[in-house]
Amino acid sequence: MRYVGSVLPFFISWGITQMSSVALSFSSLAFGFAFVYALDIQFAKQGLVPKWYLNMRTPLTILVVLCLMLSAYRFGIKEKPTPIAKELVLEVPTPVATGQHTVETNSIQEETQHAEKEEE
Repeated sequence: MRYVGSVLPFFISWGITQMSSVALSFSSLAFGFAFVYALDIQFAKQGLVPKWYLNMRTPLTILVVLCLMLSAYRFGIKEKPTPIAKELVLEVPTPVATGQHTVETNSIQEETQHAEKEEE
């Protein structure tokens, strides 16, 4: 069980880096570092880590969390929210007999094209 606890942060952080929002990834990683630091404090109180460990861990954790939060803020400013129409493309089948597109498909395509023009 002890070894699982040592590799679990790696797998969680790898999953976090796969998020679509960079700002959310950075802030989630900062939260993760702060959470692990809180666990380290509890371990130090129980005597499970050496005394020098928290003296080293405290400034490093503060620096890492500060850098991650500043990066999250910076990337959060640059990120533009994407229109839902780009993420959800609904394909409605075309009637074979008439060859006409349905109204829903055309309106979604028009909204997507309009949003793309606004971004330019």
